[in-house]
Amino acid sequence: MLQRMYEGLDQDIFTVSHTPEPIKHVENIEKYNEEEGLALSPEEIEYLHKIEKENGRPLTDSEIFGFAQINSEHCRHKIFGGTFVIDGEERESSLFQMIKKTTEQHRGKILSAYKDNVAFAQGPVVEQFAPADQSTADWFRVEPIESVISMKAETHNFPTTVEPFNGAATGTGGEIRDRMGGGTGSWPIAGTAVYMTSYPRLGGNERVGVFASRSPFRPNPIGLSSVRLEGVEWEGSEAPVILVRGADLMDGTPIYDIKPYVAYADSHPDARSGFVDTHQWRTLRVEIMPAVETLLSQQGFPHLLLAQLRDVLAQDPRPQYQKDPDRVYGMPFAGFDIRFRVCGDQLTVIDAEKM
Repeated sequence: MLQRMYEGLDQDIFTVSHTPEPIKHVENIEKYNEEEGLALSPEEIEYLHKIEKENGRPLTDSEIFGFAQINSEHCRHKIFGGTFVIDGEERESSLFQMIKKTTEQHRGKILSAYKDNVAFAQGPVVEQFAPADQSTADWFRVEPIESVISMKAETHNFPTTVEPFNGAATGTGGEIRDRMGGGTGSWPIAGTAVYMTSYPRLGGNERVGVFASRSPFRPNPIGLSSVRLEGVEWEGSEAPVILVRGADLMDGTPIYDIKPYVAYADSHPDARSGFVDTHQWRTLRVEIMPAVETLLSQQGFPHLLLAQLRDVLAQDPRPQYQKDPDRVYGMPFAGFDIRFRVCGDQLTVIDAEKM
């Protein structure tokens, strides 16, 4: 998940103040491929060297990065459409051909599939309320039309090259664009979308709908927590200061609104927690190596926060599908990068560094 702190909700959060970097010529494509994680194959790198010779100059970082994006597996389906050789025997079908075979043998009401970046199925006859002549101002009228239902899945995460900052605009924009560009062009009337997310505390590899995971409907910086009001400080330059306990947020996160807890309306003791009820919650035993405690103290880590750090680590902040006892995990806490290992029910903090 991508997290970002906002000081306020206004137009400034959409302002990009980055200064464009100068053009960079890449002298070693192989090294640049490894450093940037572009996943270029040897054949693709050979092709880029050929382009370098034809241009008589090294390629720029933007040119190589752009090539890697448009020629990626996501865009080209090189693996899905490639020839598979297993145990020395070439298979008759690619993965893509195997997927398409389902539609070929069971077409049902599918009108178009694998021709555009979206599929269409036959829909119901619906009433359309629209101008008689849509190219000019005209009377509205109701008439029956044959509708189609478009079906599409997007695999975009964020950030991406197109959407480098917070937001899922890449996937959302692709959804709208591809539906309108399907066939000879479509006229969207209504649509629905389902956002899926993984829940690290419940395994991490199992996806659930955003409503089940308590995530907001659209990715945004606003969260919701039920907290205990401990008091209000009325003195000081920042008064009034509201003191709460049990907040599901990071220190320094601004609170935009607070509502009272009304028992008869907000308490539902008979409510079920869905898939959460089936999960076995457990806590870990936490050990902070003496050398790490000394290091934290030398770098100004508040001693009073050690107990809170232990409590947080005891909840096991790892993605639950990670079980490797030799793996080193990291977690930001109070301005420090906390590094730890987990073996069985024992969590050991092995290093810490000020961020």
